[in-house]
Amino acid sequence: MATPKTTITTSRIDHPIGVYFMKAFLRRAMPRMVHEQFGKQYAIPAHEGDTAKWRRYTSPTAQTTPLSKTSDPTPVLMAKTDLSCTVRNYGAWIRPTTWLDMTGLTSDKRERTVWLADQHAITIDTLCRAVIAGSATGATCSNGTPTATYLNKTDVDTAVRSLVGNMAMMLTSPIKAGTGQGTSPIRDAFIAIAHTDLMHDIETKISGFKSVVNYASFTNIYNGEWGNTGNVRWLLTTNAYVASSTYTIPIIGQEAYGNVKLPAIEDLLIFKPASQAGSALNLWSTYGWTSPYAAKILNDNWLYGLSCTASS
Repeated sequence: MATPKTTITTSRIDHPIGVYFMKAFLRRAMPRMVHEQFGKQYAIPAHEGDTAKWRRYTSPTAQTTPLSKTSDPTPVLMAKTDLSCTVRNYGAWIRPTTWLDMTGLTSDKRERTVWLADQHAITIDTLCRAVIAGSATGATCSNGTPTATYLNKTDVDTAVRSLVGNMAMMLTSPIKAGTGQGTSPIRDAFIAIAHTDLMHDIETKISGFKSVVNYASFTNIYNGEWGNTGNVRWLLTTNAYVASSTYTIPIIGQEAYGNVKLPAIEDLLIFKPASQAGSALNLWSTYGWTSPYAAKILNDNWLYGLSCTASS
């Protein structure tokens, strides 16, 4: 039946407000931030400068010559290696107007702090990633099938042999087999951080892959952990290092790198209300964060950069 001409519809009198706003903000697409967690953590106290310095003595060698009965041996000499890095300050801020806050939704204020926290996290993760991707020890895959540069067990095993041969300590302890169906024991392992583009290759091109769902225990599972092959536990993130379609996978041992911060001046969120933000008429407030940070490779021999290409 046709609508009578005397019926009042929204085409004649529209609603003054025709939209219902969903106050819960939609999820942002953020990568898993995994790089910093495997470095040794250091802090520079207040008033102690902005540069961290480390010293390592070279390892002693065995003395296999018997001592003389009448004379002392030649004294041995110790040698050392010094490393240092300087902390730099990173940060960002936003300046919403008082008018926006007065006329807008109160949930906007909460979302600003969460947004800035996400920005802080991705900044530190990216800075750390850039440092550990520059390890001097490593190689490009050369035993892949059908393309030599694809991931494969031979090149991963070479990386593990290199780390073990350089006396790198593995990062994780073994996981014993459990009683659950399909569970498997997991060896003590190094940690590898790979791009999510390599998910399929890790599962299909490195023999012996075990998914994290088949671990005997879900305790001590790392953020982003995907599975295990041999003595390597694999973590995936979209923020892994890639350049010109070449993916660099850091395979990490204990104390391979360090993270240095200045806790005395680090403040994840700095909020200044309109009365303190610097406007003569209180026209805006400010939200921001600062984070003094530096990452440093402490032993190149305990960090192996395996480069590869993706099959799909």
